[in-house]
Amino acid sequence: MSKKTSNSVLAIGGIMPNSIQNYKTAKCLRLPKILKRFRKEEDGVTAIEFGMLGIPFFLIVTSIIEVSLFFFAGQYLDHSVDQVARKVRVGALPSNMTQADFKDVVCKEASLMLKCSKIKVDLKVVASYDDIGDDSPAPVNGALDDDEYGFAQPGASQIVQLTVHYEWPVFTNFVAQHWADLDDGALMSSVAAFRTEAF
Repeated sequence: MSKKTSNSVLAIGGIMPNSIQNYKTAKCLRLPKILKRFRKEEDGVTAIEFGMLGIPFFLIVTSIIEVSLFFFAGQYLDHSVDQVARKVRVGALPSNMTQADFKDVVCKEASLMLKCSKIKVDLKVVASYDDIGDDSPAPVNGALDDDEYGFAQPGASQIVQLTVHYEWPVFTNFVAQHWADLDDGALMSSVAAFRTEAF
């Protein structure tokens, strides 16, 4: 019996040939018409991709901008502290100056970017350069204590340490996890150490 005759006999006997079985299997696996419409339609692909990538992208961009502003403001604070330190070093400030008056001097130098209400100033005289950094103001439980900041106007030929802290606000969660050492933001610090002139 030939192969063709054999297939016909098998079909009559209730057994389908492989070609017919494959056709029926493929027909069962076909997508419904409503799903085919989604497969052919590509107009919303860009919107879907943007929705998936938009949030991480803007988060990264915002973090970069915030970190850049932090470093820029830090450089600006260092420049302001250097200007004030020069006035102290040459004895250009009044001898009867109070702590509030001295803070106003610092605020005027840093008023372009920094708020005076968030600036903390500490000026003290130390016996030697080895003592610089000892008993410096530091955050306690995520906050700055005003009592830790003092003011001692130096005389001639004395070693002085000027410390200025600023509470910089943090907005993005990513930056806050790595930078925020205060409850209200990140601590920005600038320190100047010098010996006053014999004025």
